[in-house]
Amino acid sequence: MAKTSGLNTRRVLARATAAALTAALVATGAGSAVAADAPVPSASKAPLDVKPSDASKFSTADVQGYAPINGLYGMNSGGYLSSYAPDGYGGLTGRSNAGQVSPDTKFIT
Repeated sequence: MAKTSGLNTRRVLARATAAALTAALVATGAGSAVAADAPVPSASKAPLDVKPSDASKFSTADVQGYAPINGLYGMNSGGYLSSYAPDGYGGLTGRSNAGQVSPDTKFIT
């Protein structure tokens, strides 16, 4: 018999478990997949006293100013931050140094 490592045994066990789970799901779901004879609506009609919403509340015509434009920042494994600023044409400028943080830092917002 060929010598196998523990990794192969684990992989075989994982595949067998997935196959058994799939077979169980197929067996239980096969009997319940039956179409209804006549579909019925799931939502009832709205009551007659409902008024339409005032669309002017949701208009964007009164918005002033510009949307915030944020740059892109990245950190290498040594903790050095790099900044890529917007160039005004839909792209980013070249990399520039933005400081240094602890290399143990995982997330910065």
